[in-house]
Amino acid sequence: MMKKLIAIAAVVATASVLYAGPQPSKEVHVPIDKPMTQAAWYIGAYGGGSFWQSDILKEHNLGREWTAKEKRKIGWDAGVKVGYDFNTAAPVRLVLEADAMFTGFNRNIEILDGARLAGTVKFNFQSFSLMGNALAKFDCGAFQPYVGAGAGFHTTRMEETHPVYGKDHGNGFAWQLLAGSDYKLDANWALFAEYKWVNYELPSKWTDMGWKSRIGQHLVNLGVRYTF
Repeated sequence: MMKKLIAIAAVVATASVLYAGPQPSKEVHVPIDKPMTQAAWYIGAYGGGSFWQSDILKEHNLGREWTAKEKRKIGWDAGVKVGYDFNTAAPVRLVLEADAMFTGFNRNIEILDGARLAGTVKFNFQSFSLMGNALAKFDCGAFQPYVGAGAGFHTTRMEETHPVYGKDHGNGFAWQLLAGSDYKLDANWALFAEYKWVNYELPSKWTDMGWKSRIGQHLVNLGVRYTF
């Protein structure tokens, strides 16, 4: 009996040693985390209309019963952008961009003698502005809405075409407020719609001639953007 117990104990001990021995290696998969930030450069081009501009004259009363009435006309604008998106993977992120834009609009100023039209003076304005914008962009899937502001400078040319011809140009500070949204077509291409309020500070030599100190414009644009 004792011999049987010793034999059973030996078998159990041997099995325990074999079970605790080296086991065959298993392949271990270590998850690879996605990068926390995905910065990217982009370029874009746009165009649209300036559907309202502020008055350009300081005073409309010319003395006696003569007054001046400004007739607003729809203008145009076109521009290009170069920007840097600090983190395209974030739900809210900072975007910085350089924004170069051409704008143009006409202005007819009617001179009234009482209720009678005494004459019309025609002006044409063309401006080039270069601004740096800071944007807050929001990730809403295919739509990427944003708001922001920018500042820089403008150079503006003014031409009087009737009743006499004359021209002048001046430079000044410019700033803008903007809001819009991208619509992503794929990982690189996107369409966008954008609204801008642009303010041009006019040179003092123009204000001395009776112009206001600034011109304001509402702009609505459509454009395309490519992200590298």
